[in-house]
Amino acid sequence: MKSGVYKPDWQAAKQSIEAALSAITARVEIPVGRALGRRAGNALVAPHAYPQGQLAGMDGKAVDDRGAFVSGLLGTGEPVPEGTVRVVPAEELDGQGVVATAQADRSFVAQPGSEYAAGGVIVEPGQVLDAACVSQLALFGFERVEVLRKPVIRVLVCGDGARGPAVSAWLCGFLEDLGDVEVVAGGLTSPAGLAKVAAGADLVLLASDTDPGRYGEMRRDLYDAPVPGWTPGFWKVGLHPCKHVGFGFAGDHVPVLVFPDVLSKTVLSALVFAPLAVDRLLGRQPRCLECKLTAELELGGPFPEAVPVRVEVQEGVVMARPLPVRDSFSARRVAPSNGVIIARGPYDPDHGYRVRFGGGRTDDSV
Repeated sequence: MKSGVYKPDWQAAKQSIEAALSAITARVEIPVGRALGRRAGNALVAPHAYPQGQLAGMDGKAVDDRGAFVSGLLGTGEPVPEGTVRVVPAEELDGQGVVATAQADRSFVAQPGSEYAAGGVIVEPGQVLDAACVSQLALFGFERVEVLRKPVIRVLVCGDGARGPAVSAWLCGFLEDLGDVEVVAGGLTSPAGLAKVAAGADLVLLASDTDPGRYGEMRRDLYDAPVPGWTPGFWKVGLHPCKHVGFGFAGDHVPVLVFPDVLSKTVLSALVFAPLAVDRLLGRQPRCLECKLTAELELGGPFPEAVPVRVEVQEGVVMARPLPVRDSFSARRVAPSNGVIIARGPYDPDHGYRVRFGGGRTDDSV
């Protein structure tokens, strides 16, 4: 008799995962130089107005209220002399420094406090610190900043197959592309060791190294027999072809996603469930899985070339819909068979994640 929920539908499974995960709020302090890509732990405000004086808004020469030049050629962001009313852009000057054209309606002079008032917010809490943010913080003299701790995700690839490193590398790369997370790769030889290796993680992903025999036994052990330190949740989902996705808790209530024992189904399951879990850990609004994920499958049969497809969830079925390549194929479902991942590209929040794995088949009865 299986423990826990036998086969929740897609929405119930999604709700179970969402309820088990929450945003990481712990903060750590790091040097500004190492903050690129991290999430701000609190609001960072300007200690003083910026700019503190008038600056040139364009490369050019400063003029006063009489129209006389009061500077040589200035670079953008350089201080301008007192009394400057306008900077004449360099492209408006002829070779002798005489104004050739004029844009009298624009001064091209940045006024004090025009970018930030004293106490103005530079970075909002939780905001990803991109290159512009880091540059602004350095400009204001910040040496260290508080950032949110990275969620720790442990990827455990199990079994006796030879493709473990490739599967682990793909899963780790996919997770890192999804956001500011720390991914730790490892393995598992026995369900009894799951609680120990899960310690310290915020989420664990359990996957097969493409040898379904040993991994299948481990999955059955997790749901058929008492395992110390393991609390089962559901072990199947009403979602095809990803129905063999399990979920439970290891050790000190660490959520564990248990992927199917077939590589292609693991890939599709990761495309569906991993972004949902990562978004919860990062405190982001869970993305629309139905329209944001894209995979690229190398199909067999009459379509041996790589075909880009969009992964969607519709009425309990994971649909791998080909993107417009040929009209005659656009309505067919794609069910990839077990294969080898041969390439992957970066995740794009607007257009999806592109992955390609060798082997495959088209199938209208997914």
